Amino acid sequence: MKLSFGMIFSIILIIIFIAFAFFAISKFMKFQKEIKYVDFKQDLQQEIDTMWKSSQGSKDVTHPLPKEITSICFVEDDFGENLIYQGKFRQGESFEHLDVTKMLESENREEYCIRGNEGIFTFTIQKTYGESLVTISRI
Repeated sequence: MKLSFGMIFSIILIIIFIAFAFFAISKFMKFQKEIKYVDFKQDLQQEIDTMWKSSQGSKDVTHPLPKEITSICFVEDDFGENLIYQGKFRQGESFEHLDVTKMLESENREEYCIRGNEGIFTFTIQKTYGESLVTISRI
C-alpha cells in the first residue's frame, strides 16, 4: 500500500495541529492559575486596607486558589515578603498594614499557616480597637 505525498503531508499537519492545541490549552490553564494568584493578592490587600481604615472590626473572608495550593503561610523575612503559597507552587508576596509579627507571636512559630480545603481558603481579617495594624486568623 502506497501513501501519496498529499496523504502523508495531511497526517503530519493533523499531528502538528493536535500538538499545538495541547500546548495552547496547557498555557491557558497556567495563565488561569496566575490570574487566581493576582486576584487573591489584590482582593486580600483591599480587604486588609478596608479593615485598617476602620477603628475596629472583624470579617470572615473566603478566597479560591488553585487546588495544588495546600496552605498559605505568613512569614516575616528580611526582604519584606510575608506570604508563601505551599503546595506545588511557592511565591512570595508582601502586604501593607498587616501585623505579621503579632500573628507569629500568637503561636510562637516562624510561620503562620492557613490550610485550604480543595483550593478554598477561609479566614478572619480583624483589627482590635487601638491597634494600628490588621491581623489574620484561622476560622
